[in-house]
This record gives sequence, C-alpha cells and structure tokens, in this order.
Amino acid sequence: MITIRPVSDLRNRFTEIEKTVKEGTPVYLTKNGYGTMVVMSLEH
Repeated sequence: MITIRPVSDLRNRFTEIEKTVKEGTPVYLTKNGYGTMVVMSLEH
C-alpha cells in the first residue's frame, strides 16, 4: 500500500513514519498537495 503523508508529519509524527519505513514501505511526502520527497530505508 502506498503511504502518502504531509511533509509536516516528518517532524510531528516521526516515530510513525520511521516504523512504516522500517517495515519496508517507502513514505511519500507532500508539500502544499504536491509530491516533494520519498523516505525509504537503506536496508531494503
């Protein structure tokens, strides 16, 4: 499943994002409704 979150969640909900990434699912971050970056684990 694709995980899309606002970039503000990187600061406000880091633990949740970290858990998702550690499970092998990349997290797509948006700013003002547009994709800006992807967070993914180096281990996968």
